[in-house]
Amino acid sequence: MPRHRNLLALASLLRIDPNVLQYGADKSTRVREPQGVFRIAAQDQHAMDAFFALHVRKRKLVRELIELLSDYEKKR
Repeated sequence: MPRHRNLLALASLLRIDPNVLQYGADKSTRVREPQGVFRIAAQDQHAMDAFFALHVRKRKLVRELIELLSDYEKKR
């Protein structure tokens, strides 16, 4: 049996009531997927993982660089 906080996190992820996970459900209960599931390419996921591994100051610098590049693209 998972810990309570893990049960709550899993229920939130699956978008179902935590009691359903713990005690079962009737056949009418379904897992609800959000509209337009967000998918990310593997190389982008690796870039995000590397970003989150950076020190806080370096992450701030990367965010500023992205903002500058984004502003540049908007002006083109």
